[in-house]
Amino acid sequence: MNEIKTFDERKKTLIKIGKEKGYITFEELADNLKGLEMDSDSLDELYNLFHDMGIEVVSDDVDDTSDESGSGVGLDDLSIPKMDYNLVEKSLKNGLNEDINWIDIKDDLSLDSYYKTDIHWKNEKLEKVVNKIGTKLNFNITFPTINNTYSPFYGSLYARISTNIKADTLNYLTSDIINNASVFNYEKKEIQSVYTQKNLTNVDSYDVFLSGATPLLIINNNMSNNNRELIIFRDSFGSSITPLLIEAYKKITVIDLRYIGSKNLKEIEEISFNSVNDIIFLYSIPVINNSFAIK
Repeated sequence: MNEIKTFDERKKTLIKIGKEKGYITFEELADNLKGLEMDSDSLDELYNLFHDMGIEVVSDDVDDTSDESGSGVGLDDLSIPKMDYNLVEKSLKNGLNEDINWIDIKDDLSLDSYYKTDIHWKNEKLEKVVNKIGTKLNFNITFPTINNTYSPFYGSLYARISTNIKADTLNYLTSDIINNASVFNYEKKEIQSVYTQKNLTNVDSYDVFLSGATPLLIINNNMSNNNRELIIFRDSFGSSITPLLIEAYKKITVIDLRYIGSKNLKEIEEISFNSVNDIIFLYSIPVINNSFAIK
């Protein structure tokens, strides 16, 4: 008798397929989930996990796009849909009211701010971004200098890179303030550290930052000399920058609306909008452009 695989087992299989090819087809998704009762929240969680790992879910005919030489589809092929970043930015700015400030960080990032094998920011390359946010929100902090290193780091893009490329080195910066901060994981109902070092050996080592994908975290700065509070709405890009903001606040509430519905926030006593000083919305353009993922 064939053993029925659990959702977690099938999820690992799908991640393996996706990391090998860089994408997974709807047919592969359906085949691997066949026989399971899946609600919309579980599917949303799976799709968001794929996004965080750089795995696209595509139509079933994508496997047939390669020619006989195996060269595949070129980057300059005009038939491939491309993101119009300027249009997305313009649309977002037009929708803001006068009480919301747009913080443009494009010029504070470079190619070196990103991993070669992963879509995310390098924690140690965000000093200019943190300073820009600090200027806008009226705080000034000392950028952490204690560097911790993990290598080799094979990011979510590694398996799809056709050229010979070395694995990345993952760095995460600490300080006394970061080391002494406590993180309450609302979903797991437990206190954690800012950097979860055991996650370095996970399928995705990027989960070292704030324990990876999770709906709600409460970060308390136990060495704070002020009473400022921040709420940050974010996707996975927020995981590596949030630790660098801890010094500026006594409390940071970290919310990922891909995993928790906005209508449920007012029912959670740990979230207080009355005492908050600043609110940051930090989402990558792929998430914004596929806003169905935000609940």
